[in-house]
Amino acid sequence: MKTAAPRTYTNVVLTLIAGLLAINLLGRTTPPMPTSAHAQTAPPEDATGLISAAEQRKAMLAELRGIAARLDKMDASMSRVMNVKVVEMPPVKIQDGAPKP
Repeated sequence: MKTAAPRTYTNVVLTLIAGLLAINLLGRTTPPMPTSAHAQTAPPEDATGLISAAEQRKAMLAELRGIAARLDKMDASMSRVMNVKVVEMPPVKIQDGAPKP
């Protein structure tokens, strides 16, 4: 009779584990039911006030065009000859550490 008690305990624990696994499996396969509050929420607005992705893309394209225009101006100014005048020059150090005048 000593073997019946541990066997019963093992069967109860295994049955409980199987039941919990079945509940877990059913919880994963069934989609959650939306509540009435979920069904009535409005789409979230971002910080700039844009709602649709199309409007956001238009704003991004306009920004990119502005950046491209400024980059073209910089490229044009860099392609010309520039005269540079050094106003202040830090002392130049040679490898041995002595400053060169």
